[in-house]
Amino acid sequence: NPDGILSGPYGFSVEAFENSNNLEALKASIMEDPVLLNFAPERYQTDLNAKQRKKLEALAAYLNASNDARCTIVGHADSVKSEQLNMVLGKKRAEFTKTMLLKYDVDPIKIKTTSRGETQPIASNKTAKGKAQNRRTEVIIN
Repeated sequence: NPDGILSGPYGFSVEAFENSNNLEALKASIMEDPVLLNFAPERYQTDLNAKQRKKLEALAAYLNASNDARCTIVGHADSVKSEQLNMVLGKKRAEFTKTMLLKYDVDPIKIKTTSRGETQPIASNKTAKGKAQNRRTEVIIN
């Protein structure tokens, strides 16, 4: 009516995205090509390229669509600074990545962050290329 009040019989339905086949396919896609962000020396923020943004969007879509989905973001560092400073740097990198996911409205309860510092290198810390590979965050779907 003119007062903005609706009356009469109305029907509606609500559909959830929780199609298990779609969710499993999305999870498999994420697991096949995991989210991995790299950082400059002594930095805990980075500019995301289009591929990284797309991966974060897919991860966020999965986390948002599944009630049970959770992830752990693990921050890593090279071995240039002290072990203690590298643990802090790894944690800040993980928190940065979490902040990026929160921009896609992911529930913070679904995201855990931790740091491994310099303890789990994926390349040699004796070369610049190896150090660059070790300055990273990895996202693990739980």
